Parts: sequence; structure tokens; C-alpha cells
Amino acid sequence: MLGAVIMPRLLPSPPRPAVAPAGTPALPNPIAGLSLLAGSVAASPPGAAIAYYTAVPEADLGYEQPMILSAYGDRYRRLTQADDRGCRGVDDGLPLLAGPAKALLSPDGRRVAIGDSCAAHGDIEMVDLSTGQSRSFPLLKGRAVRAMAWSASGRYLAYLITPNEHEPLTGTYPNIVQTGKGILGLLDVTTGSTRQFPAYTQVRAVAFRPDGREIAVQDGATLRILAADGSQLRTLPIARDHELSDANAWSPDGSMLVTGPLSEPPTGLNPTQTFLVVDPSGLGRTVPKAVSQASNPYSPILGWRSADSFPGTRSVRA
Repeated sequence: MLGAVIMPRLLPSPPRPAVAPAGTPALPNPIAGLSLLAGSVAASPPGAAIAYYTAVPEADLGYEQPMILSAYGDRYRRLTQADDRGCRGVDDGLPLLAGPAKALLSPDGRRVAIGDSCAAHGDIEMVDLSTGQSRSFPLLKGRAVRAMAWSASGRYLAYLITPNEHEPLTGTYPNIVQTGKGILGLLDVTTGSTRQFPAYTQVRAVAFRPDGREIAVQDGATLRILAADGSQLRTLPIARDHELSDANAWSPDGSMLVTGPLSEPPTGLNPTQTFLVVDPSGLGRTVPKAVSQASNPYSPILGWRSADSFPGTRSVRA
């Protein structure tokens, strides 16, 4: 909710492919907030990105702006494709948008996968940030689709197939019921082939092991470890009030899985949440102590600082 105004140079159509500048990827401080003057990815491709985020105004206007932040330099672009795929409705005769569609940046920062919250398309739209061009991967018509996790190689994308559920919020304005669970699917972005696994129907979180050989899946109350082909290898014991954290739950060296609390992040004087570490091998190896950090209601683990620590915590081996 930062108030900076971004004024990127708009390029004429057709867009010119972005050229990666020399230098080291870096995050600006601060990261800019909403800007009505921001150029679009389609018209002015930013090249490799270091972050995808949604910006909101200081005043609660019910509007979110999907933004791409370039990995090189202080350059921002609006991901209008996510806006275009957002759920729409009307309130008192006026058109309303229920936020942009959910999107997920690839590990190399060169593509972003956009889901379909309202089952209007039944596909994943893949946007190339170097060219601004999109490619559709059809999955299942009449169902909502959510991108969940990328493999480190960027070849495979885990996604969920979920019902398209609505409930009235204001007038006929659709409010998507976030059931947080669905049927697991794997998309091969290189070939376009996809596999769905009807046996796993209560999936809430997915994380690829860094080497891509295994996939952790929170399926209802069960934490499953799958092979790359989707076959189950084992299940893991997990605390009753915890679940797989998110797509970044697996440590970079593959030796730990992080689980977070099931309930909403706490509020009040001590807004922290406790993370518990699980041994993904199932061999009963000693695991680190619990680690607490400030609550983040959007993504418990945004990334790892090293093989044993992530932002907001000390080493999980402590």
C-alpha cells in the first residue's frame, strides 16, 4: 500500500522484446505501490522479473493492481492479463472486478502462470515476460484452475482443479469461495501435456523438492510425498494443527519440509506463528526445533536465505 507513482516509458505496438541488462538482480527499497500510470507487460515487456505482487491503494477502494517487478533496475509493469481473467460481476448496475486472477512467477522469473478463478476459461495462461506474448494451456472446461507450485527447472507446474463456487457479497457481485482444496494436476510446460490425479481431491498446498524428484502434497489432513510421476511414495506424520506451508516449504538442500498452522494468522499484541519442521525422508531423522516469525497472511515462506533459514526467522536448525 505504498504511495509511489511509477512512470515507465511506454513502447509502441508491437512490443520490442526485453533485453536483459548486465548486473545483479536486486529488490528496490521501498517497492512501489499502485500506479495508474504503470505500463503493461503486453506493451512493454520487462524481461526477467524478481517479483509478482498485487498493489492496493491506501484507501480501501476494493481494487488490486497486479504488478511485475523487473529483476534488473527499478522497473514495474502491470500484468493486465491477470486483470482480464479476474472474476466480474455487477453491483447496482455498475461493473465490478473481484480482484485479478491468481498468478505464479516461474523460478527463473521469465514467465508467469495465470489461473482461472471463475471457470471462464478452464486453462492456465502463460505469459512470457521477455516478449509480452501469452500461451494458453487448456485443462478442464467449466472448472476453476489455480497455479500452485513450479518445479525448480521451470518445466513442471502443479495446479489445482476446483469447483467454481460463488456467494453473494453485494447485489450480484460474485465473491469466490476459497475452499482451498481441489484435485491435483501436473502440467509439462515444455510439451503442453498434463496429468490429473483424481485420487488426491483435498489438496491445499504443493511443493517440489529442489531437485524435482519428489513432490510434497497436503491432501486434507495427510501430508503425502509423491514421485515426479504422481505416484505416492510415503505419507509423513504431521502435527494436528499444522499443514504444508506452501510452494517454498522445501529447504534448498531437500532435507527439511516446513509446516505452518492451519488457523488464520493470529492478531493482537503477539502476531506470530510457529513453524514445525518435518523430515521428508520418512526415516525418523532428528528435526530442528520449532521456529516462530511474524505472521504473513499471504505466504508463510516467501523464500529461503540459505539452506536452513528463511526471512523473518533464525536458522531452523537452532
